[in-house]
Amino acid sequence: MLSASSTVARLRTLGQSSRTAMATATRTIQPVVRSSLRRSAAINFCNTARLYATDSQKVVAYTVDKFPGYVRNDNFKKLNEQDVEYFKTIVGENGVVFGSEDDLFAYNTDWMNKFRGKSQLALKPKTTQQVSAILKYCNEQRIAVVPQGGNTGLVGGSVPVFDEVVLSLQGMNKIRGFDSVSGILTADAGCVLEVLDNWLGEKGYMMPLDLGAKGSCQIGGNIATNAGGLRLLRYGSLHGTVLGLEVVLPDGIILNNMSTLRKDNTGYDLKQLFIGSEGTIGVVTGVSILTPHRSKAVNVALLGLNSFEDVQKAFKQSRVALSEILSAFEFWDISALQMFKKHATPKDVMESEYPFYVLVETSGSNKDHDDEKLTMYLENMMEDGVAQDGVVAQDETQIRSLWSLREGFTEALGKEPAVYKYDISMPVPKIYECVEDMRQHLRDGGVFGQKDSPVTDVVAYGHVGDGNLHLNIAASRLDKKVSALIEPYLFEWVSKHQGSISAEHGLGVAKNEFLGYSKSSVMVQLMKTMKNMLDPNGIMNPYKNSWADEALQKTSWDNNDAPERCIAVYYVVDKEQQTVTNKLHVVTWSPEHRQEFMDLNLAWLNELFEVEEADIRQLEYPEKSIVQPGGEIFFLLEDNKVAGTVAMMIHDGECELGKMTISSAYQGKGYAHPLMVEGIAWARRGGHAIVNIVTNTKLVKAVSLYQRYGFDIIRLGEHPSYKRVNCIMELKL
Repeated sequence: MLSASSTVARLRTLGQSSRTAMATATRTIQPVVRSSLRRSAAINFCNTARLYATDSQKVVAYTVDKFPGYVRNDNFKKLNEQDVEYFKTIVGENGVVFGSEDDLFAYNTDWMNKFRGKSQLALKPKTTQQVSAILKYCNEQRIAVVPQGGNTGLVGGSVPVFDEVVLSLQGMNKIRGFDSVSGILTADAGCVLEVLDNWLGEKGYMMPLDLGAKGSCQIGGNIATNAGGLRLLRYGSLHGTVLGLEVVLPDGIILNNMSTLRKDNTGYDLKQLFIGSEGTIGVVTGVSILTPHRSKAVNVALLGLNSFEDVQKAFKQSRVALSEILSAFEFWDISALQMFKKHATPKDVMESEYPFYVLVETSGSNKDHDDEKLTMYLENMMEDGVAQDGVVAQDETQIRSLWSLREGFTEALGKEPAVYKYDISMPVPKIYECVEDMRQHLRDGGVFGQKDSPVTDVVAYGHVGDGNLHLNIAASRLDKKVSALIEPYLFEWVSKHQGSISAEHGLGVAKNEFLGYSKSSVMVQLMKTMKNMLDPNGIMNPYKNSWADEALQKTSWDNNDAPERCIAVYYVVDKEQQTVTNKLHVVTWSPEHRQEFMDLNLAWLNELFEVEEADIRQLEYPEKSIVQPGGEIFFLLEDNKVAGTVAMMIHDGECELGKMTISSAYQGKGYAHPLMVEGIAWARRGGHAIVNIVTNTKLVKAVSLYQRYGFDIIRLGEHPSYKRVNCIMELKL
């Protein structure tokens, strides 16, 4: 006889053939209409986090303290009373939040309480014309602006870093129109995703986008970050479903591209430029989007599997067997399930635990047709040994119960003392190889696997259908050594396997410096050109696009051509003459790439300073001169040849090599002496590099490189010999 738990019909039971059990179970399936309440637990999570924001604001560190190296751009004007009064003439008294730290906390801080800015002003326009007037004034006055939707992002893209004005779209929440024949919806950018979905549900339609944060996120923010979500497998990305946009450009000009046409082949498709732009080139104020019919029959099954290879087999077969009705295919590992159980009290839906789980959802219009296809698929998975156990939801409550597992991981991880969250994409076969390699890397680094290790678990879940992995590293505390082991190792791994460092969350503060791992130098240069053309004053969401900063000229490598290690040697530039005073030397651990390095250096130098010659040499490293994250390496040059490594500064502690001793007290001091010859320094992540030329202990020249944020500031205090010059470029390691 078929046994059933209190919540689900079991697919397979002890002593009963899988085919008989499957047939019995699947015949009892009651297809249901997808309810707006289906993910209520996950929906409320973001709101709950915000409710407690006031209590926690005293312990939320500012972004500039957590990510050292940010420097406020002095080109941006500091607000005064006249500015505030002018904004009141645009949005009214109630549209201005000014001065109060408590009132501004929700605008300054992300929902995870990870990023916090120092804005003194939030504006709440209700019309596109008001947004236009605000941006026109800000552009003329050089006032930096951060557009903000529901503020549910994970990378700090929607909160200020310094004192930027927050432009909140929450007041722009009107549905402009709906065509029930074509299914095309037009709405303000501030409409909450769940509100739109519920409104469409009454008309038999649904939003093509579904997120756990749907109760808080806004459609404009979804578009600005090109959010993916749980329905991407079925309905595709926003690049395909968005038909038109209304965008206010940085100078206040309104770009009205609110097309409702599905076919328009007249010139450039400009709306695509703003999808995923993260508010750096304009503010989305309106959207025209194609919505699908709401499915009349929805089924959800959960399977337990023994390996990620089986997960891939199950997915491959689902594409064939379920075809057009397959709407979601999610996976998680046992660590994710155990994390959920640690912080929640779920009912066990399976008798045993398995290394992997997949949640399969079908959505269609014909109950009998869908039941038959799902039954055959599940039977085959069980009989072939791909799935070891499984359950099928019988009603709407059970559907919510199964989905609550998948969507409860974020909330559960949020209850850990610390968690490092990563949203990456890669070819499906590489997904769990990435997880396993990260676990081993952390073990080798001595931070995982022991009783007192700071890393407590590595949790993986994601969307198999689009190769999106949510990698979460839970820890007992935030730890510099852990951070240094994760980054940039993870991004290097992703780049090596032709993946992306951000699958659906964007770059924001957390990832903008790592763009070179996913985009080639040609792509970055083109992005920079467009950014500078549309926002020449750089007022839109600054500090989150260092790749576009004129102060830092970056290059990158195509994924297939990236050498394992390289280091760039920078020579002093005469700022007034805009010329290089010495030949450029490039040192690399990859001799076969030396000419490529030289060509890239020359390309940038020609653009900046019209340099026409360079010299390149291979450096033989002393055995102990290993670059540590956050550290600096100094080299001795004699007669324009590398004589050896002088010293290495690691992130913490002391290191002695050659003729110099550098202790932890040296960090941030910015100069070294006494050197009798030229020295070169480089910092791998988050730091600054200084090139010092010292003669008889007197500092005569200096070159700096802020690798992370693109500023050429040298922390030398009032040293009498200090001379500030431009930095030249950066090569990615």
